[in-house]
Amino acid sequence: IGVTQAHGIQLVLVTQATTWNSTVDPEARNWHWMRSSPSGVRYREDLLDEAMETLNDSMRQLAAKHSVSLYDLADLMPKSLEFFYDDVHFNVKGAQTAGEGIATFILERNLIP
Repeated sequence: IGVTQAHGIQLVLVTQATTWNSTVDPEARNWHWMRSSPSGVRYREDLLDEAMETLNDSMRQLAAKHSVSLYDLADLMPKSLEFFYDDVHFNVKGAQTAGEGIATFILERNLIP
């Protein structure tokens, strides 16, 4: 944040969306692969979701503290296979939706000189 501000660069932070703990699409669980370690350990989906939300909350706090623009994709993107093809990777519709949302956010706030 400091480096971008020192150089007059407009920074936009974007939270990370996932399908962990989806309440809108129970089928998403069947497409998760990041829950397994190479040693075969299965990580709990609720704990992964909690950890990602902690990271996203930290980003939200940093953005507020330093007056940096934040696009809260994690809050806006439904946890559904309509938008993802696994835990965290967008399918075509998800990539298009995220890209259009971020672009609109940037344009509406005149973040591009």
